[in-house]
Amino acid sequence: MARWRWRHETFRHPSLSLPADDRPKALTGRLRMIAARTFRYARTSSLERLLEQARSRHYSTFSLYAEAGFEKACQTFEDAVRRQFHDPAKVAWRDQNILLQIGRTDA
Repeated sequence: MARWRWRHETFRHPSLSLPADDRPKALTGRLRMIAARTFRYARTSSLERLLEQARSRHYSTFSLYAEAGFEKACQTFEDAVRRQFHDPAKVAWRDQNILLQIGRTDA
């Protein structure tokens, strides 16, 4: 029987090795979605603050870059913001999040 294994080098655990046919049931069989709600809200910040957050790896997208390409990515980000916003001290956007309410069944 084929076995499923987690492949990420920093997260290997024998309990994640399941027969392929049982994997979906084991991962989701005891859960049900009760509700989903989206939240949107306006945000503003300065370009200076956004770059400070990017350089401290606040945004997950920037955390994926290796050092070699990181400064180039920051420069590309800064250039794009300067092109798209008239006043770099007042960069505005909308954040959107989703809240999922999940319940466990007794099965």
